[in-house]
Amino acid sequence: MSCAGASLSARSGDEFGPTTSTGSVWRVPDPAADPVLARRAAIARLVAVGQRVGYGLFGVAMVLFFVGLAAGYTQVLTNVIVGCLLGGSLILAPAIILGYAVKAAERDEQGLGTGH
Repeated sequence: MSCAGASLSARSGDEFGPTTSTGSVWRVPDPAADPVLARRAAIARLVAVGQRVGYGLFGVAMVLFFVGLAAGYTQVLTNVIVGCLLGGSLILAPAIILGYAVKAAERDEQGLGTGH
């Protein structure tokens, strides 16, 4: 976990986490003891996988687009490009939204506010 303005002087196993820029200390919650944190960590892992897959499909579509541009487009190549773009969009959109939700929940838990 990182915190803007946090010092890196906290040792692993300490009861308290890093200090903020104002000198106050915030607790580092134990995900194993808190089911909400465990669920949030699971969602964060799914978000990371979804973003990798979604951006990967966009990358494949771009490569295939330029392959088709150089070698000529076929019906199959066009269908694969469109399928990659649609699949990437369907996977990436919820992954991005849930990623922002996880980050917002972590900021709120640390008492950092919304950032607006």
